Amino acid sequence: MDKQGIDIEAGANQGEQLPSPVFFPVTPKKLIIMTICTFGLYSIYWHFANWWFLKNERGADISPFWRAFLSVFFCYPLFQNIEKEANESGIETKWKPKTLYFIFLSAILLGFISNGAHPMVSAAVLCFQIANPVIVMLPVQETINKLNHDQLERVINKRFSIYNYLAIAVGIIWLATVLIGVFSQ
Repeated sequence: MDKQGIDIEAGANQGEQLPSPVFFPVTPKKLIIMTICTFGLYSIYWHFANWWFLKNERGADISPFWRAFLSVFFCYPLFQNIEKEANESGIETKWKPKTLYFIFLSAILLGFISNGAHPMVSAAVLCFQIANPVIVMLPVQETINKLNHDQLERVINKRFSIYNYLAIAVGIIWLATVLIGVFSQ
């Protein structure tokens, strides 16, 4: 396993040195499932893994932990770095960092505004807040996977670990509890 916990398979030539993955390559399916089932907590890991790449592979003087923990402030510069890397590699992005950051912040602000609203409104806002990281991260992840196109099968994070399954189970139980609470009022 490499530094990011991504399974690295041996290349065709055992002595061949393949480049490190660019940012955090994960399948869209795993990104969606893990983000929704963990109520967005997987997005913190996703941010950490991408900042880790910038620190360890590009030499950025940053703390990936704090940038992930405070991703509300640091997702815009992360998106800018990914867009820059894509542009330098000749990959066109179908998204703009400012637009994705606006969507990301909108869900957070909507949560504050809807505080005390009707339970059905609160449930709808909660669903949007859970889906928001996926809406924002999915196009960025597609770009990351394009950056890794030459080695994607070798490095992509597509397997669900026992910890992933545990997080999914806890998330489903938590979601069921929330929905029961909303609909029982």
